[in-house]
Amino acid sequence: VSDLPKNLGRGAGDQDVRRAFYQFLENCADLFRRFALAEDNLGEALARGGAKKPQILFSSDRHGGVSEIYIMQPDGRKQTRLTNNTAYDFAPPWSPDRSRVAFTNFPQGGADANIFAMNADGTGQVQLTNDPRFEEHADWSPDGSRIAFSRDGEIIIMNADGTSQTPVPHELSDVDSD
Repeated sequence: VSDLPKNLGRGAGDQDVRRAFYQFLENCADLFRRFALAEDNLGEALARGGAKKPQILFSSDRHGGVSEIYIMQPDGRKQTRLTNNTAYDFAPPWSPDRSRVAFTNFPQGGADANIFAMNADGTGQVQLTNDPRFEEHADWSPDGSRIAFSRDGEIIIMNADGTSQTPVPHELSDVDSD
């Protein structure tokens, strides 16, 4: 927050940056909720013998003020940074087989965020989307072949390689309140 210009939000274009920054903060809160849930689920998986290599995937700004993606053992040991750039990288879900990670990449000073993916060890980082609108909340299909994400509030589904980006019709994405 201290890196934000003092006049942020006073210019016409700054409103989008401010909105994106607040969305980023909401994503951080969501990540903390996911982290707590993942920790609970990890204990259950270990009890069933379902987790071969238990690791926790998370984002943090511990090395220089921008959020990066990390992995660590459940006891906090072996913390490894998977991304290292000047953008905010956050909201990293595992692929179902835990071999890949999707994440949101939000460049500093930018108004758009895009979906990226990489191998579980941080190699093979690839940008999957390239749209001027804000893209976030990526998550994998159960078989790992597709990724769903939000583009300025609209739900989009694409192949895991970024091809065939298809909006979900609103009549299919509306939540029934009954």
